[in-house]
Amino acid sequence: FSEEQDELRKSVRRFLDDKSPETEVRRLMETDEGYDPAVWSQMANQLGLQALAIPEGTVKSRINRGRVELARLLRKQKLAV
Repeated sequence: FSEEQDELRKSVRRFLDDKSPETEVRRLMETDEGYDPAVWSQMANQLGLQALAIPEGTVKSRINRGRVELARLLRKQKLAV
């Protein structure tokens, strides 16, 4: 993985440790929403995480890069729970 991908991983790890500890995730799972809209918004607006699922362009390498980054982040989110 590239240095940029590793930095993204570290940023996501810090964000999840701060905003989404296991106790908070479990609490939110019991609510009607099932998530914290403010944290979801921060993930989108500050980190751009939701956009990782959308390819940046039509070039195959960019599509694959987006998938690799998304897979790594989903793994980190799973480990955070």
